[in-house]
Amino acid sequence: MKYYFRKSKLSLVPADDKAIKKISKIAINDIVSVDIKQVRSYPQLKRFFKFVQITFEMQDHFTEKEAYRRWLAIKAGYYTTIVYPDGTVVLDSDSIAFDNMEEAEFIKLFNSCINVFLTEFGTGVTEDELNTVVRF
Repeated sequence: MKYYFRKSKLSLVPADDKAIKKISKIAINDIVSVDIKQVRSYPQLKRFFKFVQITFEMQDHFTEKEAYRRWLAIKAGYYTTIVYPDGTVVLDSDSIAFDNMEEAEFIKLFNSCINVFLTEFGTGVTEDELNTVVRF
């Protein structure tokens, strides 16, 4: 089960009712083990998908947006190589789900995807379109 906390100076404070209930069951001075992982920014995730939508509409090689998004991630270096028993090699884009990628890594992916778009499709992009893309 996951519990969310907010940092306050040198302590962690429960961020929701579920975390309050959990921490209230721990006795004062008890020692607990905590696996700290910074929560991803939902607004940043929304910006990424807006970037994918805008740049998808600016290219004409892909007909499906999800295939385009996965291709961007693979070209950006975020993929797993799968080798099937018959020797076939397939690249599968890494998951960008909140639990699978921390915020700092997601920002790197996002910036790399911008660079991939500009490298692959940037020659026909106008200055206004370029500004729209890099504003992300």
